Amino acid sequence: MRNEDTRIFSHLPVTHMVTTDRKEAEKWFDAAVKKAQRSHFNKLISVEDKKPNCMCSLKEAQFECGEPGYVKGRFLINLTCYSHNPMSDN
Repeated sequence: MRNEDTRIFSHLPVTHMVTTDRKEAEKWFDAAVKKAQRSHFNKLISVEDKKPNCMCSLKEAQFECGEPGYVKGRFLINLTCYSHNPMSDN
């Protein structure tokens, strides 16, 4: 969700699915975007491919949520990659 004072998005993952298959990950991303669009409170603002950077974001969908209460505002759905797994033995 985006803080309206700072305009900074907080990272509050609702789901955190992991795979090594890029096509499978893109399928999950598309399904999450479609599911978010089904709510009549959510308005899709944009879906864009990203150049991988230090945060390794590959795709991003941005929504405006008009639902009353604590969820009103903007939120993102991100498809990200990781180049380092701190839990790995390697």
